[in-house]
Amino acid sequence: MPSNDTDASAAGDVTDSSFEQGNRHAERGDLTSAQDAYRSADEDGHATAAAYSGVFAEAHGDIDEAQEAYRRADERGDGFGALRLGLLLSARGDWDGARDAYARAEERGYERPPFDPASLRRGDRQAGGEPAMVASGGRPAFANPVLVGAVTVLIAVIAVFLAYNANGGLPFVPTKELKVDIANGSNLVVGNDVREGGFRVGVVYDIKPIELPSGQTGAQLILHLDKARSRVPVDTKASILPQSVLGTKYLSLTLGSSSHTIADGGTLPLGQTTVPVQFDDVFKTFDPKTRGAIQESLVGAGDTLTARGSDLNDTISSLPELLGHLQPVATYLSDPKSQLIPFFNNLDRFM
Repeated sequence: MPSNDTDASAAGDVTDSSFEQGNRHAERGDLTSAQDAYRSADEDGHATAAAYSGVFAEAHGDIDEAQEAYRRADERGDGFGALRLGLLLSARGDWDGARDAYARAEERGYERPPFDPASLRRGDRQAGGEPAMVASGGRPAFANPVLVGAVTVLIAVIAVFLAYNANGGLPFVPTKELKVDIANGSNLVVGNDVREGGFRVGVVYDIKPIELPSGQTGAQLILHLDKARSRVPVDTKASILPQSVLGTKYLSLTLGSSSHTIADGGTLPLGQTTVPVQFDDVFKTFDPKTRGAIQESLVGAGDTLTARGSDLNDTISSLPELLGHLQPVATYLSDPKSQLIPFFNNLDRFM
């Protein structure tokens, strides 16, 4: 009896040694040697080795042999073999058998193999002709949900950053800087468009107050222009124009015809910039006091003309006759000989 126990122990050690040797081959990427080692361990009765042998058989298209290997592993109490058997049975439509196999796999538990079964089934190949392997942990790098979540969050953060800074121009895009001295910023703000002929060629990057030659305070616009549209002749003109009636502005460039251009960082002088009357300036004239006065004038005019339609018609009909004699009367009164101005001056002193 002791001799039999010793022989059984020695056989188990050999089986485990073959299985571990197969794992080492798989981790190094030598799948052919790994398959031979697993087959040897399977023949010696190793449960998980039978399941791994079934995976290789399934990868080679021998489904019947794979199913037999999975059944051997399942009968030997291996959880991974039960799982693979359940997958194979479900693919063949045996849902009851698959459900029972899944239950046994969940009850026993299992470890992932040191190779990727899915890659083996797809026949993915590396440069050396062997099926694609995964990291020593047995899982593809992007199968880690934490890594996938971190990459997703990073992409979202980058997208939000680019969207937030889009008004100031996208990063890593080459631009040319142009400074424009102008008498009035006219509510232009950082991020407004710079347009040439209606096309966007840059953005207003910054606005600084400057002292003009007249002693008044003006504005200096710092523009970032696209490199492709950055040629600005020295006789170019700039003007602030409304983009909509809501108050949005943009800087319009009218390129000149000179062969000389403004260098990067150069300045467009004050004399070549204009600020026309803006919509918001016109709207500002109708402040609350002005609107109240206009309302009172309209009410007064309405009261004046109320119930006087016939009198107004009579006046209009008599105006041609009256105005026909207006010219000679006006000519006589405007003649210096009439002494009309001294008359009013004397009348003023008398009063």
